This record gives sequence, C-alpha cells and structure tokens, in this order.
Amino acid sequence: MVVSRLASAQAGLGHEVHLLYYGVADQPGTPGASVEMDITKLPSGSTVTCHRLAPPDRGEWISARAARTAIRSIAGNTDIVHLHGIWEPVIKAGASICRKLGVPYVVAPHGMLDEWALAGKKWKKRIALALGYRTMVLKAAMLHAISPYEEECLRRFGFRGPIGVIPNGVYMEEIDPLPPPGTWAKERPEFAGKRWITFLSRLHPVKGLDILGRAFAELAPRYPDVDLVVVGPDFGAKAGFEALVHEFGIADRVHMIGPLWGRERFKPLVDCACFCLPSEHESFGIAIAEAMACRAPVAISEQCHLLPKSELESLGVGRVFKREPSAVRDAIEWILADPERAAAMGACGRRLVEDRFTWQRVAAASIECYARSGQKQGAC
Repeated sequence: MVVSRLASAQAGLGHEVHLLYYGVADQPGTPGASVEMDITKLPSGSTVTCHRLAPPDRGEWISARAARTAIRSIAGNTDIVHLHGIWEPVIKAGASICRKLGVPYVVAPHGMLDEWALAGKKWKKRIALALGYRTMVLKAAMLHAISPYEEECLRRFGFRGPIGVIPNGVYMEEIDPLPPPGTWAKERPEFAGKRWITFLSRLHPVKGLDILGRAFAELAPRYPDVDLVVVGPDFGAKAGFEALVHEFGIADRVHMIGPLWGRERFKPLVDCACFCLPSEHESFGIAIAEAMACRAPVAISEQCHLLPKSELESLGVGRVFKREPSAVRDAIEWILADPERAAAMGACGRRLVEDRFTWQRVAAASIECYARSGQKQGAC
C-alpha cells in the first residue's frame, strides 16, 4: 500500500518510476488485489512501470536469484533505488547490486530498526545484522524515516549519513467525497441517536484493545449515549477482548464490526465522536491520518509517533495519553465533554492532513530528500 502510493505520487511529479516486487497469492479474508490492479487506480499510477516477479518459493526467498537478475537490469539505468524493508534477502541483494553498480540507494526501514522492533526475535536479528544487513543499512546514501521518532532510532542504530523524514500519507482522492453525514447510523439503525468511539485497526494485542475496553467500561455509565465501535480483522485479540467486555457487562455497548475494506472503512469514522488507538507501538499510524482526514478528533497513545505529543496537541487535532485505562478514559472524556470543541479538532485534523500528509506532498518531500543526499532526482 505505502510503496505503490509513493511510487504513483512520484510519477505524478513527472519522474520515471519503476516498481519491482514479488507477487503474493491472494489470502482468505483480504481484498487480494494485486499491486498492478491497485496502482492503476491511483492518480498517475498507470504511468508507473511495474515489474512483477512470481511469488517466491523457499529457494527464491533465500537466494533472490530471479530478483537479482531483474534488479541488475533495472538499477543500472536509474538515478537512485529506494528499498523498502530490512529483513528480506531480496532487500540485501538489491543493496549489494547497487553498490557494485555504483548506484546510490535509499533504505526505508519502516520501523524495523527501532528499539521496540529490534527487541522481538532479538538474537535472530543480531545474527542477520552481523551477516550483512548492518552493512546494507550503513552504506545507504540515505535512510528514509517515517517520523522524527524513527529518525532518532536510526541515529541510535549508528547511521551517520543523511536521513530524510518522509511520512506516510493518504490520497485524498481515495477518501473524498466522504460518506455523507449520517450514513453509518442510517445503514445501521442501532446507532440512531447515538454517539460512538471508533477503533479501527488490526485486532492484535499490540494495538491495546484491552486497555480501551477497560477505559470504556468506566466511561459507559457516565455516557449512556456513547457506544464503542471496533473495526478490523482479528489477529489474535478478539476472543480476549470479547471476554473482557462481557466481564465488565458492556457487551451490549460494544459493536464488533469485523474488517471493512476500501471506502467502507471511512463510514464509522465520519460522525464518530472520537477515534481512539491505544497502541503499544506505531512508527507512524496510517489509520490515524485517515481518521483525521475524515474529520474525526483523535485520542492516541504516546507510542503512536505520527507527530510528537506536544505538536499534535498544540495543533488542536487530538489528545495523547499514557497507555493505562484511566489516562485513556480521561482523554476520551475530554473530547466527549465538548462536542463543539471536538468538531473544531476534527476540522484541524483534516487541514493538517491536507497540508502535510497527502501523498503528493510526501512524494515532493522524497524527491527533495534525494537531492539533498547529493544524488540526482528520480526514483525506483
């Protein structure tokens, strides 16, 4: 999603962009659209040259043999190569080929090198770093950080070269026109006359759904007109959360919607009283940007690094809380207590996204960063 949108936005600025990737078999319960199908629907996406490799078997995954051939044929004719990810052998192979060809490359770790991520499977990652992945990172012409927080992490990792802080973004063309006000309640009569808090993310333990449930259990008696809407596919947290809301006697106030794809996911964001994400870790948080684009005031944990806490709150778009039920409760209640103030926060969030987080602005920032790294402009 991120790579195809950045590529199409760069192409929209007039650059020749090539996108090389492995095909992925459709997975049950997901939209399953190929990258090509996805990118052609984006502004300027049809002008991106896609190079699709067959889904890798184990041998290809380890050796990247087919990918190496493709990378050599493409990279030699480009100004710069932008590698997304860290731990896949194909990424290391791409960096190695670029060094041999004398082509500068950028690495976008997407949060994989911050301390929180490195703590998972720690010894496996230490071995990988010793076997060439650290060299891959440290010899990059530039690193691409998606937030100021990630930039700090990359400095602590030991990188001393240029770092471009280039956030993820949204295409307003994919969001607008927003669903008309009242759509969610009209399609789901149980919400008529109600306000609701929306959680939209994977139902994974790292997302803090249990903390939100405990906070809502304290809010529910005080706000009988407010329900909790939980949207997203289950990644292991659903059963425990459902048990928790039954334990607290709030199951009738909590609506488990399941996953919503495409524009459907914006319906519970438009008109929501508040979007809440108490995640344990978000290097950026695209769902937060989408919520703001839908004019939802946001309440997020300190571990969501879209913007520093002081900046996000001073811009008047939301509240940032510690990951404990009482703090989540207080942040949400602060928003619920004044609907006019909440509406103003939503409007500020929308302006923030339009000013800083559209893919067109992100792409322009990426090209400027390429230039500042001392390389020619262009992208692969």
